[in-house]
Amino acid sequence: MNINNFDQPVGDVVDLWQAREQLSTTPMQGQFCRVEKLFPDKHGGALYLALCQFEDHKNWTYLPYGPFASLDSFEQWLNASAASSDPLFYAIIDLKPESVTSK
Repeated sequence: MNINNFDQPVGDVVDLWQAREQLSTTPMQGQFCRVEKLFPDKHGGALYLALCQFEDHKNWTYLPYGPFASLDSFEQWLNASAASSDPLFYAIIDLKPESVTSK
């Protein structure tokens, strides 16, 4: 087992690792969803409602950011994240008809 400079155990070195080209920002369409680059003006409102609706904040357990105390703090984070090229942030758009998802 390897130990990093923080004295933590880490996995084995990956031999022959090579950097890959950056992911595309071209939307990807599937049968049930579309994955597209994150745009705060387009996706922000729905994301805030989806991510910040739970009072117990359990949906933030494994994320290195959030929960957000206000819509303003969420929008600040969202704008900075959407402007990032590493990592890239995407929105996943459900393609089901509204009548199906509201049941």
